This record gives sequence, C-alpha cells and structure tokens, in this order.
Amino acid sequence: MDLTTFYSEIGVDIKTVVNRLGLPEKYLKKYLRKFKENKEYQKLSKAVAEQDDYNVEWAAHSLKGVASNLGLNSLLTGFQDLVDSVRHEDTQRIPELFEATSQEYQKIMSLLEEVDLEES
Repeated sequence: MDLTTFYSEIGVDIKTVVNRLGLPEKYLKKYLRKFKENKEYQKLSKAVAEQDDYNVEWAAHSLKGVASNLGLNSLLTGFQDLVDSVRHEDTQRIPELFEATSQEYQKIMSLLEEVDLEES
C-alpha cells in the first residue's frame, strides 16, 4: 500500500499532511516509521493499567502531538480525550476512552504494516 492509499483509508488527504509538515513525502515515511517504533503507547497503556493519571496525561499528550503532525486525526481525538479527562478530573472515563483509542491505534498500526515505508 502506498501513503496516499493509507491516508485515504483513514479519511485524510495526504496533501494536507505534507503541506502541514512542509516536507517531501519521503520524510513523512520516515516519521511514520518512527511512529511505529515509538514506545510512548506502551507507556500510556501501563499508566492506564496502574491508574497513574500523571503519566496518562503525559503519554497521551505526547502521542497527541505526534498524531497531529502525522495527520492521524482519529488518534489525535482519542489522545486529546484522555488528556482532557485527566485535566478535568474525569478520570473514571480513562479506561473507556483508552479502550476506544486502543482500537483505533491497533487499526492504524495494522494499516501501517501494509504501507511501504522504505525510503525511495
């Protein structure tokens, strides 16, 4: 699968992402590779399991920024909801929000496995 198809699958126009980054498409591939390798999601998962609100907010905020830059809008929304739940002391919703975000994260990661992210 190429990048255009990947972004189409997740409902995002790749041109918008490339324009936001101000970089050629090959750099988008590089950053998507780094996203796949990023361990911040595992930190978020651990923080949710341990009910560690501080680290839930920290990891979700970090992932929110990455998702925003890469045009992964469905993840951006999920991570933002997690950040907001901690900041508004609505922490009982964290497990439910994390589950929904996790499902979307797994979908994105599965699609990324099909994308040729090697440099051209």
